[in-house]
Amino acid sequence: MSHKYRFKGVELYESMEQILELTNLLRQSKDHCVLEQLQKSLSNSLAELQITYQALKQGQIILNQLTDLLYGVKNEKNIRLTQQHKEQFTAQQIQQQVEILLCQSQQKYKSHSSQMRGYLRHFQLIYDNWKMRLFTCYEYSYLPNDNNRMELSHSQIKKQYRRITGQKSTAKYLKIHGEQAPFLLAYTYSNNSEQDLIELIRNTDQQKLKQQKQKQLSKSQLRAKNTPTKIRLNKTLQNIKELWCQTSNN
Repeated sequence: MSHKYRFKGVELYESMEQILELTNLLRQSKDHCVLEQLQKSLSNSLAELQITYQALKQGQIILNQLTDLLYGVKNEKNIRLTQQHKEQFTAQQIQQQVEILLCQSQQKYKSHSSQMRGYLRHFQLIYDNWKMRLFTCYEYSYLPNDNNRMELSHSQIKKQYRRITGQKSTAKYLKIHGEQAPFLLAYTYSNNSEQDLIELIRNTDQQKLKQQKQKQLSKSQLRAKNTPTKIRLNKTLQNIKELWCQTSNN
């Protein structure tokens, strides 16, 4: 699992609550039939989704606790020092703590909604199927806690291949070339030999490569900033409130 997970269902529900709260304030300032209909629709939607939201919120709490066990608790700078955490515990200790947490969660939410109980049963089933190799990284500190880096590499390979060929699917290419794809992709449509590839890897300017990676990271972070977030929702709602109050005063 990754510690950078998001519960989009929870975020959406809480955003709807914010919008409903603002709608009530706008109606107090200056009522309108559209606001009345919006308030009614949001209230009905939230009422229908309340049980699901509560189950997801409970699941979020459990995953937060689980993440602390697997990756380490965040420090005062909101950073998880995972490597240090791994050096302090053995695989057996981590596994024991995880199983205690799962057992406690099963007992705590035994009387809660069927959805929450279903989530926990599914999670327990997945854990039972994978636990034999799940904690290996705590015995070998050089192993990462997850496969995010590998999955990112796959995504980058497919993206580059689609750019080169113009094809939408990379399934056939990966099925044929598989393990060689990361090294041979750039040579697919050229006359370079295998020795040329080896020489290129050997003569790679590591400093330049590091700069290119940093540049790509900056681009990724910029894209993230342009993605709608809950923080920008707060600013948007505040602007709407100010503008509505101005119109009501005129």
